Amino acid sequence: MAETLNQPTDDGHGAAVARLTSRHGLPVIADEKELSADIAAAGILFFPGDDAGRPEIHDVAVILPELLATLAGRVRAAVVRGPADEPLRARYGILTVPALAFLRDGVCIAAIPRVADWSAYVAAAIRVAEGRPS
Repeated sequence: MAETLNQPTDDGHGAAVARLTSRHGLPVIADEKELSADIAAAGILFFPGDDAGRPEIHDVAVILPELLATLAGRVRAAVVRGPADEPLRARYGILTVPALAFLRDGVCIAAIPRVADWSAYVAAAIRVAEGRPS
């Protein structure tokens, strides 16, 4: 049987999100204390939310590895889920999911909810990699 991209996994996330951790090696932050210093210093957090039925989850899960490849290791990323979701969303001002939060020196310098134009992702990621403010 072919894999369905939005098929829920045990934690309620689609297979596309699960592939971020298995195929692309992104760490999962399940407790807000697990946010590593290197990701907070220059990184991207993916907030998929708890509803695997959101069609944009798959899109953002495809965009994120492409964005990381474009930056050639200059930033790191992680997936936020479980108990870490609510406190980290509050900390970084994430109101709509799925979303990517772009962090520099522990501050969210940009957040992109749902799906946006590729240039918006690249511009935010470059600001993170180069240390430029929003």
